[in-house]
Amino acid sequence: MNLTKFDITFNEVTLNQSLNQLSDTLDLNPYQLIEYQNRVYLGDRKIGVLVFDNLGNYLRTLANPESSQFHLWEEQLYYLTGHYLHIHSIYNDQEQSIKLPDRGLSYQHVLMLSNTTMLISGNQMFFYRYHPG
Repeated sequence: MNLTKFDITFNEVTLNQSLNQLSDTLDLNPYQLIEYQNRVYLGDRKIGVLVFDNLGNYLRTLANPESSQFHLWEEQLYYLTGHYLHIHSIYNDQEQSIKLPDRGLSYQHVLMLSNTTMLISGNQMFFYRYHPG
């Protein structure tokens, strides 16, 4: 399996890095891929979020045990599991989990903007203030 970057402007491959650097026996099952701040974030259903530099070199793995969709904002990777918002720093090992208000609802999506967190449940949206700490 390879990590390949294609530049549609020039119609050419600009990066083709083998993922065998991780392990020849690794059985990847990717579900999401994001390029952000010169890094590539590959969500895998079994392993978590694998982080690569802009040359395709493996850097580390961030846990994402429920293989939910993740997002990136400023210097943080975040995702939902149940009634918790999990936030990981993308540059160090700091992480936090924030218990979300239990309104008898199941949150399907989260979006963080500035100091506001938007949660979506069905056809309802909830806005909360987020203060990093």
